[in-house]
Amino acid sequence: MLTLNQESSLAQQDYRCAGCGCPIGFIYGPTRICSFTGGLYCYECHFDDESVIPARVFLNGDWSKRKVCRSVYTWFKEVELEPLLDAVRFNRHIYTIQRNFSNLLTLRTQLQHLSAFLLSCRTADTSDEFRKRNYGKEYLFQQQHTYSMADLPLVQSGQLLLQLTKLATFGKLHVAGCNLCSLKGIFLMFDSFFFIF
Repeated sequence: MLTLNQESSLAQQDYRCAGCGCPIGFIYGPTRICSFTGGLYCYECHFDDESVIPARVFLNGDWSKRKVCRSVYTWFKEVELEPLLDAVRFNRHIYTIQRNFSNLLTLRTQLQHLSAFLLSCRTADTSDEFRKRNYGKEYLFQQQHTYSMADLPLVQSGQLLLQLTKLATFGKLHVAGCNLCSLKGIFLMFDSFFFIF
């Protein structure tokens, strides 16, 4: 999952489908390649479903959808909301080569610091509001480098950046105007970063 798999040959697979093991090849009809596993499949195990390949996104900045076998497509759908993709594990240079991920890292770092204030604030249900805005996506401020499959199209379109920008603005405005939060520490706010001393 962390690397790009090489395409198999029919001989390497002993002329059998990588999914069900039935014979494939010249006399059995055309084979189909899965862009995720690199394996060759029969038409019953590969329906030409398409998906973004996480390794291609993080390693090459390749957001194009590619054909994957049915088992991979089904698995992607089952885990699409789970934060299983660690950008740094795929590519430790991701933030220097892909600006959209770099911008998200800045916002997620801000949110991580802001969450310490917002989740412990007892005024005007701030904690509940912050949790409601993050429901199901708490990892976006708890873990700086993880993403779900469902996040990837939002990263590409810029929607995730917009959502996190709104959330960070909400947090900054609250901390700046809240007597309780401002008593917890001295803070400086800049447009590009949020520092807590």
